[in-house]
Amino acid sequence: MAKPRYSISQLIDEAGAGELQAHAMKKSIEYDALEGPFFFAKVLNTPIPLAAANMGLIIKRQEGRLSEAEKKRTIAIIFKGRIEELHSFLEDPCDLALSQSDANCSVKRLISQHTDFISISPSTEIPDVGDIVKVELRASGVGEGYDLQFGTYIGIQEPAAISAGGPTSGCYSALSAFGSGEPKMRGRSFGGGQQTTKCSLGQGGSDEEKKASHRTASDIMEAYKVTQEQADGIVAAAYAIGDLFDPGWLANIINFETNGTFSTTIFSGGCVKKYGDLLDEKLKHCGVGLIQFMPVTAQNLETTSKKIFDMTFQEQLDLTVKYYKAEDVSPTSQGDAMMAVIMPAAVGEPDSADLAHIYAQTNPDGSSNREGSQPYNARYNDMLNQNKNIITKADYINAAIKNAKLDPPC
Repeated sequence: MAKPRYSISQLIDEAGAGELQAHAMKKSIEYDALEGPFFFAKVLNTPIPLAAANMGLIIKRQEGRLSEAEKKRTIAIIFKGRIEELHSFLEDPCDLALSQSDANCSVKRLISQHTDFISISPSTEIPDVGDIVKVELRASGVGEGYDLQFGTYIGIQEPAAISAGGPTSGCYSALSAFGSGEPKMRGRSFGGGQQTTKCSLGQGGSDEEKKASHRTASDIMEAYKVTQEQADGIVAAAYAIGDLFDPGWLANIINFETNGTFSTTIFSGGCVKKYGDLLDEKLKHCGVGLIQFMPVTAQNLETTSKKIFDMTFQEQLDLTVKYYKAEDVSPTSQGDAMMAVIMPAAVGEPDSADLAHIYAQTNPDGSSNREGSQPYNARYNDMLNQNKNIITKADYINAAIKNAKLDPPC
C-alpha cells in the first residue's frame, strides 16, 4: 500500500501539524481485532439516510439473514466502510486525500470500491466520516472468505479523532472530495426515539379536572419572566385555540421556537447563520416570530413575513390562533400541540412515527409524492439533513421540551 506524501508547506500551521499527528497516531496503533464475522471498519463517506422500502435491492440481497420485523423498519442508512485487514489490497482513500490536493476523482473511485454497510434499525447511532464502527459480514460461500459487497452496520466503536486544527476525522482533508452533491447529516444523529418524556399533569379525569391543572398566567410569568400582559395574552390565545389547550403548552412552544427569547422578530438560527444581516433574504426564506411563521405559512394566512416581523406580541398571538384554526387540528397533549406547529400531519400519530416519511409524502403546493420516487427521497433526506437528531415524532417532542420551564409538560 502506498505511503502518503506530505509537503513541507502542510506542516507550517497548527492545523497541518495536528492533522499529521492524528494521521501518524492512526497508522501506528493497531485497533483491537475481532474474529469474523464481526469486524471494525472505518467510515469513508457521509452515511445517507433512506427509507428501508427504497433499498429493495440491498435488502433483497440480504433478505436471507433479515427477520420479518427488520424488513419492515422505516429508517435505513448506507455508507462505504474500510476493514483494514480485508481491504488491504485497496489503497486507503484517506492516504491519497491527505497527500494530494487534487485527489477528488481518485478518492471517490477508491471509496466506491469498498464495502457498502447498511443499518435498518431506527435506534442505531448514525456515524460520521472517520468513525471506527463495528460491522458484520456474511460468508461469501467460497472457501472461508467473506462477502465484501454488502455488510451490516452494528454501532460506533470509536468516534473520529479531533486534531488541533478543528473538528476532523481520520480523513478530514478528503471531506470535500466525498461528493458535494451527496445528502449530508448535520453532525451525528441520535434519533429514533419511540416514546416521549412521561408527564403527570392533566392526565385522566373529566374535562373540568384536566382544565383545573392547566397553567395560569402567574405560572407563565414566574417560569419565563414575561410581562403580565404577555402572560395574559398567552392564556387567552390558548383557550381561543381550544378549551382543553393548556396555556403552558403554548408558553413552552414559544419558548422553544424563540430559543427562550419570546421575541417577535427572531429568525431561526440556521437561517441567521446563512443570511446574516440580510433582512430581505431572511424574510423570503426563514421562519420568524413566536412560532416561527414560514413565508408559505404567512401567505396561507393572508399576510406576509414582513408584516409578521412588524407585528406586536399580541398580534402574533392572534395570528397563532388563526394558524391553529386554519390547520383544523385539536391537540390533546403538549406533543401534539408542538406537532401542530412543525408538522400538522403528525398530530394524532404515535410517538414512533417517522417525521421524514410524513414530510416527504407531501410537497409545499399540496401535491403528493409516491414513496420511493425521486421527489420523495429528496424531501426525506432533506428533512433528516436539516433536523439534527430528529427522526421520529418522539425525537422532536423530547428535544422541544428539554428546556421547557413549565415541567413536566403533558
